[in-house]
Amino acid sequence: MKSLFQNALLFLFSCIVTLGIVEMGMRFFAKKGLSYLQSDSYLGWITQRNVRYELTKVDGCGQPYSLSYTTNQDGFRRFGDTASTRPKVLFIGDSFTQAIDASNDSTYFSLLGKQLSFEVFANGTGGHGTLQEAMQLEQVIGKINPDVVVLQFCENDFINNSFDLEKASIYHNNQQRRPYLNLQGKIYYANPVQNSLARFLVNHSKLLSFLLPKIKILLEGSLSQKSANQAQHEAFNPKHYLQAEKITDLGIQKIKLICKKNNATLVSFPVDAPLLRPTQSKTPYEVLMQQNGIEILGNVPEAIAKLERAGICCRAKDEAHWNHLGHRVCAQALMNRLQFVINHAKKQ
Repeated sequence: MKSLFQNALLFLFSCIVTLGIVEMGMRFFAKKGLSYLQSDSYLGWITQRNVRYELTKVDGCGQPYSLSYTTNQDGFRRFGDTASTRPKVLFIGDSFTQAIDASNDSTYFSLLGKQLSFEVFANGTGGHGTLQEAMQLEQVIGKINPDVVVLQFCENDFINNSFDLEKASIYHNNQQRRPYLNLQGKIYYANPVQNSLARFLVNHSKLLSFLLPKIKILLEGSLSQKSANQAQHEAFNPKHYLQAEKITDLGIQKIKLICKKNNATLVSFPVDAPLLRPTQSKTPYEVLMQQNGIEILGNVPEAIAKLERAGICCRAKDEAHWNHLGHRVCAQALMNRLQFVINHAKKQ
């Protein structure tokens, strides 16, 4: 009995030592590895600033390609000349605008700036919701004084805008403290990790912050790689989803007000097919844009889908975000209408 107890203690001690070594290793390599995001007390997290990565990646069809990823001191992928007499266009959004799978010069916004001859300013942050985009816009719009602000929207923004939905989500829970809006339009901060112990462990352990989300996914269902379409397959409380739509509307109103105060024209475009319908029945995204008088530029999801139906690869390795070709397709889909908006904005 004594020997069994000693063996159990030895096994437990070995496990603790092994986990400690793995934890230290992950912390060491995290400092030396690629970093795309950094913590921020005001916004929850922001795009990692002042980085330059020269990389070789593999796209969704297994083809290797080279890319150069850089950000400036404010986390912008592109920051044009604020003193220029050319039109100035500011792009805000989430991971599709952060675009870690595309070179700076190959992003949709860079391609649009080159084709339409305007000053490009672009700052997207993976996982950000509409409120965070509004708060970040308020920080930078006075420095830029853009003629046009382009809001890139993703279906999972509805989830990330709602504490209740993000807490219930398997695929779109960022596991980090962030600002949310309540139904009265007040800002509060919360972490959507469900369990208080798990929240503590995620916040303080590199190993467990890596493992716990994956264990949750294994327990609650298999993970489809096409994460851009996962939101529609998750089952949420209908009441909470309706509240998320109202909260998203409040966030959009904040962005609209910021643009109005700075004499900037606000337009938007979605990256997900479920956000647009070619029928009389409008999606919640289309309804919100219409209610707020915000024009939707082109149909990027259909332009991407058309090539994919022909067997042409437009996605990165995660099969959700775009490779260089996907960004070119996006730019082409937005180009004509954005040119009209810019011309109209300059005349005002």
